Amino acid sequence: METDLSVELREIAEGTRPFPETTARRHHFVPAFSLACFAEPTGERKGRLFQLDVASGKPQRTSPDDAAFEIDLYTYGPARSG
Repeated sequence: METDLSVELREIAEGTRPFPETTARRHHFVPAFSLACFAEPTGERKGRLFQLDVASGKPQRTSPDDAAFEIDLYTYGPARSG
C-alpha cells in the first residue's frame, strides 16, 4: 500500500515532481523537541537550558530552539549566501 509520502518521494526520484523548495537555513542536528525535555520548564521549546561553548569551555544559557543547529547543514546543492 502506497502512502501519500511514498508517492511524492517516488515522483521526486522519477523527476515527475520538482524537489521541494524551502527557505529554512537553521538545521538542528539535535531536534529542538528533544532538547526541550532538558529545558526548564520541562518540555518548553522556549524554556531555558545550558550548552557548553566549546571555544571558551564555559556553559551558556540558551533555549531548545536556539541550540544544536547549524546554518545550511542539510542544504541540497550549493549553499545560499545571505
